[in-house]
Amino acid sequence: MSPFDLNVDDIDERTARVLLTIISPPGTAAVMGGWVSARGAIDTLRHALASGPVDMHEAWEVEDWRTTIRERLAEPDVSRAFFAALAPDARVLIPSDLHWPTGLEDLGHWAPLALWAEGETGLLSKPRAERVAVVGRQAGTDYGLVVAQQLAHDLAGRGLQVVSGGAHGIDVEAHRGAFVAGGATIVVMAGSLDNPFPPSNTDLFHHIRDNGGVLLTETPPGILASNAGAQARHRITAAVSGVVVAIEARRRTETPDACHEALALGRPLGAVPGPVTSQTSAASHALVRDLGAGLVTNADDVTRLLDRDVRGAAHLEPPAQSQLPAPPHEPPL
Repeated sequence: MSPFDLNVDDIDERTARVLLTIISPPGTAAVMGGWVSARGAIDTLRHALASGPVDMHEAWEVEDWRTTIRERLAEPDVSRAFFAALAPDARVLIPSDLHWPTGLEDLGHWAPLALWAEGETGLLSKPRAERVAVVGRQAGTDYGLVVAQQLAHDLAGRGLQVVSGGAHGIDVEAHRGAFVAGGATIVVMAGSLDNPFPPSNTDLFHHIRDNGGVLLTETPPGILASNAGAQARHRITAAVSGVVVAIEARRRTETPDACHEALALGRPLGAVPGPVTSQTSAASHALVRDLGAGLVTNADDVTRLLDRDVRGAAHLEPPAQSQLPAPPHEPPL
């Protein structure tokens, strides 16, 4: 049976959202968000798999859109994931679910169609003012790694959830600091639940999942990690957090990281200073000097940033060109 032979009338909204996420690389499913919001996922999926004319979302040429879907479904892992997704999966979350993460609504039509989560998913529905993202470069210095772990430890000790992306360096030390403190931490993963990325952090991810934390991803089971998935991770991390704190931030490139996603959403942004002689601190200093990030030296500074009222930042304009989802068929990370 081909995916194009699927009787869409036999599936529900949840399954349709999952299938739409699978046939689009992570992050690019949001391009269909406006149409899904207006017509529902079932109708969107029906037209995605059909061949007749349809007035699709203006951001896409319909035939190009369908060609992309057909090319993606020709990939063996995507085709397998598509049919596997027809079976119920308790790990799937959609916006109507009680545990859908708060904060994602601020992404508007750019919000994920579906997410996969394991662990204490009830944390996801708590106010985002109780969540702090601690992010930074993978090649962190000893100074940055120690600060990340200590700051996360102190934030978790105050009952705040620590959010990060599960990558090497600053991210993993932030998760570890919260975990050691006995606090809750949310790992927004670039890979899928069954194929975590980076794989060397799998044991830590499972410890977090089994001890009061949450693993969260837009990458469906059976789909390999990709650059598009990594970008979706940054967008979700910023959206679900009340404040984003950078430690040894990455240098800004054409691909936004969680810091610049936070600025686009109007989230408070903080940055930890470092030695002026260290190039690894230059980007964090630039966030303070050029982009108005708050100077963070301890957990008290972070809680002051959390007190800012950012509710008026919802319903923003669509992202700039530099924030558009990565194109399909990105090479694996």
